Amino acid sequence: MRQIPLVFFCCAVLFFACENTTPTNAPVNALSAQQVAAVPVQTLQGMYRNDAQGAFFYDCTAGETYQVETRPAGLDSTYRTLHQPPSYPGEPVFAVLHGKVITPNQGPTQLVVTKVDTLIVRTLLNNCQPYDFWCIGTEPFWGLVISGSEGKIALKLIAEGQGKVFPWVQPKQEGEFILYESTDPETGEKIQVLLRKEPCSDGMSERMYPYSAKLKYGGQMLQGCALK
Repeated sequence: MRQIPLVFFCCAVLFFACENTTPTNAPVNALSAQQVAAVPVQTLQGMYRNDAQGAFFYDCTAGETYQVETRPAGLDSTYRTLHQPPSYPGEPVFAVLHGKVITPNQGPTQLVVTKVDTLIVRTLLNNCQPYDFWCIGTEPFWGLVISGSEGKIALKLIAEGQGKVFPWVQPKQEGEFILYESTDPETGEKIQVLLRKEPCSDGMSERMYPYSAKLKYGGQMLQGCALK
């Protein structure tokens, strides 16, 4: 069974029904109301996010990402309550949603959310979206998710209550070493992540990880472990 530091379990689980909540968006325009009504409601588990590019849901079972154009008003307000420091912009949360998967005549597949069952902060245990590496460090606590599928290198400095996102980049690999180097295009801040394939202990449990991790950011050099 996977074990991670207790701090990564400090998250709120919210169960609520939103069937009668006013939608935040107009109904899907690419299909008629009759066509949308004919689509069956499904229960979906996946990762929900809302950022400057819009609202999206990654379906764990289908392995596909849907645009979320129609949803209960309470979904985004609850999503925002989960985004307490050290969250970062567009951080996904694990979600159980009821809704209709719509394939319009034109454009991407959309999800019409009819009811929200569960929202919970993403952790290593509930995440289902592909990632390259998931890194964990202690003394001080920090976490890092490197995900080509999300196009992000997402850093959390737990002790400082800070979250930061860098663009995903193709890593450099030499032997047992893997190096990611990325720059924030807006601020010019840089991050370096050096991974080495070797047994690694997080220092808090008996779990051994297959990679060690060294993180350089903001004048700090942090150490931890990683898995893929």
